[in-house]
Amino acid sequence: MKDQLTPEQTQFIAGYSYQQGVMWYDVELEVVDHIAAWAEHEMATNGLSFDEVYEKMKITFPEKDLLEIVNSKKKSIARRISRMIEKEFLTFFRLPKIFLTAMLIAFSIYLPTFFSLQKMGVLFAFLLNLFIFAVFSPQIKKINSIKELQRCKLLSVKVKSPYEWIIMGFVIIFALMNLLRIGLPEKAGSLTGSRATEIIILQSATLFFALSCLLVYCTNVVRRNILTRLMQQYPYAFTE
Repeated sequence: MKDQLTPEQTQFIAGYSYQQGVMWYDVELEVVDHIAAWAEHEMATNGLSFDEVYEKMKITFPEKDLLEIVNSKKKSIARRISRMIEKEFLTFFRLPKIFLTAMLIAFSIYLPTFFSLQKMGVLFAFLLNLFIFAVFSPQIKKINSIKELQRCKLLSVKVKSPYEWIIMGFVIIFALMNLLRIGLPEKAGSLTGSRATEIIILQSATLFFALSCLLVYCTNVVRRNILTRLMQQYPYAFTE
């Protein structure tokens, strides 16, 4: 179409938005699309050339007004990414993962009935190392991609859903409770003259440890899936 902007004209608009302080790559795309639609409308309605529209654009979209548009686009992107993250979290807990989660909880409750505090400490250390190796080692290759995203100033990768903040809070609480419970002396049960007290301490510590690992793993998978989708949506953010 005659009134449709060319790639070169779109780049002029992108350059103007960058000069006005639009630094985020994904926000810039949204802002440029907004201004480009306005420019095409002006060209079609008033019969103006692109040069005339470009000069009019500087008056219509000064720094203050452009900042309002930028803030609006930031909020829009944050809401969209937050919904994506929440959907990924809900998708994570489906069969067979929900069945495996139930098995993990049951295992965490009944395991301490067969071990003493020292043995459980050794088991905790083993499981923690196994968890770190199995979950985080494959993600080392993702670090370069994350750094590439941050270098391109992609706002979408920095958005965190309330789900993530809640999970981080739970993990911190579980970690603190584990420290309190595992830090208790082995004679805690003998203080009440009952092995049941020690079993309850171990059960709660094991359960909190298992849930912490599960939530961290869930967050890791969700964030990985989100990054994959961002790579597909913003391929130029990963190129030099």
